[in-house]
Amino acid sequence: MILKNLSDSIILQNTLHLVSKEKKLTAKIIDHLQEIERRKLYCDLKYKSLFDYAVKELAYSEDQAYRRISAMRLSRKVPAAKNKIDSGELSLTNANLLSGFFKDVPLPPKEEKSLVEKISNTTKTECQNILADLKSEKGLPPKPRKPIIKNENRETVRLHLSLSKLTMDKITELQGMYAHKKVDLANIVDLMASALLEKNKAELLGIKLKGNGKRPQQRANPEQKILPLEQVRIEEKSKESSPSHNLSNKQTQLQANQQTQQQTNQQTKPQANQQTNQQTKPQTNHQAKHQTKPQLNSDPQKIHNKWAGKRNRYIPIAIRRGVLTRAGFKCENCSSTFALQFEHRMPVALGGRGTAENIFLLCRNCNFRRGVTIFGVAGMGAR
Repeated sequence: MILKNLSDSIILQNTLHLVSKEKKLTAKIIDHLQEIERRKLYCDLKYKSLFDYAVKELAYSEDQAYRRISAMRLSRKVPAAKNKIDSGELSLTNANLLSGFFKDVPLPPKEEKSLVEKISNTTKTECQNILADLKSEKGLPPKPRKPIIKNENRETVRLHLSLSKLTMDKITELQGMYAHKKVDLANIVDLMASALLEKNKAELLGIKLKGNGKRPQQRANPEQKILPLEQVRIEEKSKESSPSHNLSNKQTQLQANQQTQQQTNQQTKPQANQQTNQQTKPQTNHQAKHQTKPQLNSDPQKIHNKWAGKRNRYIPIAIRRGVLTRAGFKCENCSSTFALQFEHRMPVALGGRGTAENIFLLCRNCNFRRGVTIFGVAGMGAR
């Protein structure tokens, strides 16, 4: 079809028809996105989230994907909004604004429906003014903005976020402590993130970190007097030159010689006498208990034999450590690091055991998707 050959009226009619068709298609796409999220189908394609799927698989821009997902979640929460989106009376931009408003201001269903009717067929500016007036009527303080992340280049990211005054005071105190080392704020954030990651990974591995990073303070003796360095050196020299100090040195040398003679006498005793003494001595209960204790830090295959015959959800710490090191603290399906969970390849409800071969690491979405594939959506209680 060559548009140049069409009349003005036909072009206007065709454009109006295409726009109405586009709105209907958008409503159908939102319904499909809702079902994809309900079933977590994007996990089968190894995507971390629905947003990741919409950007990489459906080739939407980040803004287009966000507005469609936001409208989808609003239509799931408020049925009146879904009808307006399907009819095209509620745009994706206004649906995005309304979804953020409902997160800040929870309303009863009747007020939600009336608000959806009020902002239908309005522009973005009109919708923003209506929501701002309603917030002022409710007397709600302005909510802190979410962190804004902008990629400056492939190696650096610019972050804008709101912090409490108490948190900023702590960061300022850290800046003062590291001022002599010329450490900027970015390095301090990196140090805090590294310390928290190390702590959480140690907790997942069942490792107890020694202490809390603070050196024990030595208690001061009130009777002890602080002397100048020159006076301390003079007192040490006088002690070394005193006869009592020389006698104490001779006594320590004699004690050391006696200990070495005792060690040599013990080594020269015949081994046969030691074996006969060991055979004649009966084993006490205390020794027998120590002999029956299992060795620590043994092979995970030996440890899980105790639990292999038991049908429960307990996973031994040695097996958890092996799974975490194997997976590298990432989901073994989509490589996500968000909300990691241990999952049984063969579910416990179907006779699965807590063995090393039956346990693997998944994120929360992939874990839910695996449950849907085995037990169905209804069996997992999905909405």
